[in-house]
Amino acid sequence: METFKQYRIGHFARHLGVSQSFLKHYEDAGLLEATQRENGYRFYEFPQAARLLEYMRLHSYGVPIKQMKDAVSVTADEAFDNIDHHADELRKTAERLLAIVDEHDRIHTWREAMQGKHTRWEVKPIEPIYFLPHTSGQDFLEDHRIYEILHDWCEEMPVTKSALLVKHHSDNEPANTMYWGLCVTESNLRRCGIPTNDAVLVIPKTLAFVFHFYDVEDVFRMDDIASRLGVSKRTIYELFGDRESLIVECVRHFYASQDEKHDRRVASARNVIEEFILLLEDWENMMMTNINFMSDLKRFYPAVFERVYSEIRQRGQERLKGSLKKGIDEGLFFPELNLDFTAVALMASINTIFASPSVYDEVHVSVSDAFKYITMCFFRGISTKEGIHIIDDTFRKHFPGGLFGQNKVRA
Repeated sequence: METFKQYRIGHFARHLGVSQSFLKHYEDAGLLEATQRENGYRFYEFPQAARLLEYMRLHSYGVPIKQMKDAVSVTADEAFDNIDHHADELRKTAERLLAIVDEHDRIHTWREAMQGKHTRWEVKPIEPIYFLPHTSGQDFLEDHRIYEILHDWCEEMPVTKSALLVKHHSDNEPANTMYWGLCVTESNLRRCGIPTNDAVLVIPKTLAFVFHFYDVEDVFRMDDIASRLGVSKRTIYELFGDRESLIVECVRHFYASQDEKHDRRVASARNVIEEFILLLEDWENMMMTNINFMSDLKRFYPAVFERVYSEIRQRGQERLKGSLKKGIDEGLFFPELNLDFTAVALMASINTIFASPSVYDEVHVSVSDAFKYITMCFFRGISTKEGIHIIDDTFRKHFPGGLFGQNKVRA
């Protein structure tokens, strides 16, 4: 019987360029055999080195340690087929890592090009984009298809990246709907093998508005605005006085345009109840989509925020009071209503919904459904018998899926 030189574990590990714990790990897995001496030392025979080198080769291909014993006991053809499979997986991993490096280089190049410039955004042509929606307003979307692939998309960041999708509606529809999610270019999706399903939206080749490191303080600079408008800063200051006044006028213009859009929508309403539903739909959309902007405004321009917010609140209360008075005249609301208090109470209820969205998590109700439910209860509480009948019919018409849709309260 042929005998072989034996090496103590420390010497054997040093000659193979591995650690002692590495040898013990492979021994515990049944891949190496060690001789135990009475003094407690482990000894490995010289042929164990060739076996370990083969296991290390398989490890480099990504073969799990549990599969190594079978991998070395098959025919040569079977072994090559097995290695081919793992080599393909390595190619995919390498391509994914290269995509990440390429994305990093792209961002680095952009940062160098933008040094010394204030602009943090650009309009640029982009190739087809795949978009996976994730949230709307302050709620996660309830669509099981999203969560079937979301983990895979998150694993590919920064190749996949945060994106905002704005769905534009016509003048006769509610305000534009906005979704946050992840996006990836078509080429990178195919390059990295990122999975898709019916929840993914495909956006054809188009122009995109791209933000980089965005907040109000970074983006809103008078030099940039003057450059974009093709006028001097002096002209802007002569017209508006200062930057804060310009912000106020921009916000006023936005909400005035929303009021005009709403007025066109309610022109076809059959009664004041339907007018209220349309008004509240518009409010919900505006509050869900503008909450981040208003938060930044409050943070960077608190005086402007207080001024603008006070005007918006006052205008909203006056609009509500006018509609409440109309409802009383139509016999739909109780004539004893205190118009001032009722308008303030409704606006306070709505503001609470959006200010503390986590309150509804315990009962598994979304902010949007809470909004519908609370406003329905509010109006039923101030309505006559005829008004309640119209409210129920109107809510069924505008929310055919029920008040809670897929987010029903679970026991």
